[in-house]
Amino acid sequence: MSSFKRRTSSKAVPTNPPQPDSNTLPIHTVDSTPIPPLLSGLSSIDDILGFNGLPTGQVLLVRAPDPHSAWGSMISRYSVAQGLVSGEVIAIVSSEDDAEDLLDGCMWTSDAVTSPLDAEGEDPDVQPDESMKIAWRYAKMKQFSTTVPKRSGDQESAIFDLTLKIPAELIAHSRKIGQIINVPLPPSSTCDAVILHIRKLLRELNSVGGSTRRALRIIVPELGSPAWGDLQQTQVIRFLLALRGILRGTPAAAFVTLSSTISGDNWGGDGWEGKLSHITDSCITLAGFGGIFGRRPTFIYELPEPPWFSQNTIITISWNTQGTLYFPLRTARDVEFR
Repeated sequence: MSSFKRRTSSKAVPTNPPQPDSNTLPIHTVDSTPIPPLLSGLSSIDDILGFNGLPTGQVLLVRAPDPHSAWGSMISRYSVAQGLVSGEVIAIVSSEDDAEDLLDGCMWTSDAVTSPLDAEGEDPDVQPDESMKIAWRYAKMKQFSTTVPKRSGDQESAIFDLTLKIPAELIAHSRKIGQIINVPLPPSSTCDAVILHIRKLLRELNSVGGSTRRALRIIVPELGSPAWGDLQQTQVIRFLLALRGILRGTPAAAFVTLSSTISGDNWGGDGWEGKLSHITDSCITLAGFGGIFGRRPTFIYELPEPPWFSQNTIITISWNTQGTLYFPLRTARDVEFR
């Protein structure tokens, strides 16, 4: 007989559930089904995130340091359009006029583009008897594909047409039923007031009864623009940290785009880009060729000069154009290397 015995406690340890605080959000326990990630509207960004979208409770920050482009507003418009297609609640943190401009410029999708394709990928014009027959040894082989196969539970972003706009009737109806909500920007204490308003929206969303929960898509376009006032580095960091904290464990996600002013690498001091990536869940930088000239000289102005050519050397380059596709406009050209 073994001398080792398991000790069991005869007394039950009482557990007291924590009392809800006024600053904490109530937990919605009606439906335990997890909400799928929120699609950004661009499949390329969803692939970068790696979760087939932005998971709920997280913040995506998009930096657009190029002042000659509109990457930030483009991402915000795609996110708004995708939210309407997915039937999610959309909260736009912006002034009334800027929110109207954002909605008026949103792209939309057509029924022909979003019609579901054939499940097996076969041509509907080809009859079953007329299909091509292959050798029996290749009949059971899978069809060759150059892309990663989609899983059964994966969702796909809608395909938007840039020539189409969201109908005005749909925008008005979405505002009427509360699907599109505008979070205004007060003239003073902008960041703190926006956090309080978002916290109130989350409380209202959690208190709504029902068998299913609706996801909340928070869109903050052009953070740091003149509409936000004169923001400092500490205010931006505190706002992003507070937004990240109140979204934890909630059916909401935030898509934040920075203005070109505060998207610069040195706006908030040394290591500003690293600070932004550490205080958010995901940070993406979109930059075009327009911003290269302001950072460093282009390679075209730094052509190497061969050592065997002097400053005043002139070389005549000629080629034969007979039997070629070159137009015989000039058979010799003088090139000066400087």
